Amino acid sequence: MKNLIVLISLKIISINILIAQTSEIKRTNHWYFGEGIGIDYSSGVPVLDTLSPMSQREACAVMSDTAGNLLFYTDGDTVWNQNHIMMTNGFDVGCESSSNGAAIVPNPGNDSIYYLFTVDCWENFGTHGLRYTVINVNANNGLGAIIQKNVQLFSPSSEQLAVTRHCDGIDFWIVAHAYSVNAFYAYKINALGVDTVPVITNIGDTLPVWTPVGNAGSMCFSPNGEKLCFVNLRKGSRLFDFDLITGELDNMVVLSTDSQEYGCAFSPDNSKLYIVFSGLPNPVGRYISQYELNSNDSQLIVNSKNIIYWVSYAHNELLGLQLNKNAGIKVAFYYQDSIGYIQNPNNYGTACNYQTFPLTFNGRICKEQFPNFNTNYFNPNAYICGNGIAENGKLEIKFFPNPVEGELMLTNLKGKYNQLAIFNVDGKHVLFKQISYLNEIKLDVENLSSGIYFIQLKENKFSKTKSIKFIKINNFK
Repeated sequence: MKNLIVLISLKIISINILIAQTSEIKRTNHWYFGEGIGIDYSSGVPVLDTLSPMSQREACAVMSDTAGNLLFYTDGDTVWNQNHIMMTNGFDVGCESSSNGAAIVPNPGNDSIYYLFTVDCWENFGTHGLRYTVINVNANNGLGAIIQKNVQLFSPSSEQLAVTRHCDGIDFWIVAHAYSVNAFYAYKINALGVDTVPVITNIGDTLPVWTPVGNAGSMCFSPNGEKLCFVNLRKGSRLFDFDLITGELDNMVVLSTDSQEYGCAFSPDNSKLYIVFSGLPNPVGRYISQYELNSNDSQLIVNSKNIIYWVSYAHNELLGLQLNKNAGIKVAFYYQDSIGYIQNPNNYGTACNYQTFPLTFNGRICKEQFPNFNTNYFNPNAYICGNGIAENGKLEIKFFPNPVEGELMLTNLKGKYNQLAIFNVDGKHVLFKQISYLNEIKLDVENLSSGIYFIQLKENKFSKTKSIKFIKINNFK
């Protein structure tokens, strides 16, 4: 009976995780951006919402609950509640405007608590850095209140900010970038709050301080969280692998060195990346590039660049990109009352179907950016770590039994790896082992406590990390 209860409990945990993920996309039901523009997806189709008092060029973020009800939104400086009134203590938060300047993360263990992260703008030389503010949405009779404000994590910062799930499917990573230094800072958010000790990866480009505008641009995760795109207004676009267990970045791919690139977004199936070139005088014009990522080969990715939409320099700037719950990508038109739309971003070339978004804003003006959402919300049916390792869509590494009590067998390693580490769901190392490029290994996990664990395999410290999830059960007979 004891074993049956354990199995039933695990089944319930799995079901609860799945339900939580499929409902997460409703957190993106409400959008507020630009000069008083709102879009409501509650009915399944976009409907204009004219209630927002916000006027913002760039930084903005919105949070709804998992039933799709609006909770609050922000321009990075002021926070408004569900009634479109400034929340209690909701002023002088973070910064006034930066490219991806605001992002909201729920506390994984408390549905009353949310964390609003902000990064400073290049005009202020990033001085305020990355900060977070704590919001209790159930305070003030359900209208919410800020209970802690502007806790600084590091300074100075660039304008890019992005969030994704941790590999356990429960916790989160928030990633920011240092000002004029080649350093990414990743912070973990779990039920205990924000872990203020960052994972720092020194990778990418260093910008001289005398080109501060080069600290502007965008950053976004792929929906599965395994890729991170970093766009710099002066240096161009870079693509990285992101380790969902450790928070580290590696395998940089230089996509372009074009000045004036700004927005980025991945397709819902993680296979395509879109980047906006905001424009130079004719004949260059303004355009949206598409990259094919399935090969995982850096040169093939760079060579796959395909311009899916082009307009002359006379057209208003193309700037921000953002996925939406209908699996399309919105395109910001600077100072227009309409926006663009990539209807089928999973498709290659012009089959992605670029068009004008079917909703106009009755004179309200779009500016540079859309709300900064956790992009994992837009791929809600995919459990991030999975139950094995996929390579080109096929299961590569085999492992059994799972759940396991004493000994776990890994096969079909193909002699690729020489390092193995096991982490618990809190990201803590519980085992490290040199495996000498074997094809198969046996792991003794009998002394581990019951729970979910992740195996990390690396060829060397510069290689792409491979991750396996397994369940450890004691007395599993």
